[in-house]
Amino acid sequence: MHAQILVSWIYPEKERKLIVVGERAMAMFDDCEPWGRKLRVFHHRVDWTTGFPEPLKGEAETMALEAREPLAAECCHFLECIRDRKPPLTNLTKAWLLSVSFARWRKS
Repeated sequence: MHAQILVSWIYPEKERKLIVVGERAMAMFDDCEPWGRKLRVFHHRVDWTTGFPEPLKGEAETMALEAREPLAAECCHFLECIRDRKPPLTNLTKAWLLSVSFARWRKS
């Protein structure tokens, strides 16, 4: 697994992207794009049949997203949980499990 995070207030370009690359495709979330193009899946892959890497570009597929700001959605959900006395979808147990998993991964 490889990850790269670049955070800079003075970076010369406005970029807000998350790219996840897999063996058969890659997904790109670009928060600077309009809602209709924020999430795209690229079906690119690498062919190794000749013993050398040959990039093969596939079709890009746009995934539908609800045009809703994430922080506003979280706040609305939080208020609904208080009003209806229901537990939130993401509770502290899940956050704790994620932190323990991350700590174990860092040790390995």
